[in-house]
Amino acid sequence: MFSGAITQFESELIRERMIAGLASARGRLGGRPPAFDEKTRALAVTMYKNSSHLVKDIWATLGISRTTLYRCVDHVSSDW
Repeated sequence: MFSGAITQFESELIRERMIAGLASARGRLGGRPPAFDEKTRALAVTMYKNSSHLVKDIWATLGISRTTLYRCVDHVSSDW
């Protein structure tokens, strides 16, 4: 009987903490922040489309990965 009361008490504490955590998280956007903003994205696409820079130079200069650069360029070219 005593262990059942402790178990129920712990369960209620967990539930209260979960509800408090969810309440504090409201209004906050989840997920990973974007690698760069639209201005930097446009610069990367322009540099890539002009073929004036090597791909390695573009992603190294902007501080993004090669995969992110290609994903950005593919995304923009599919919009056109």
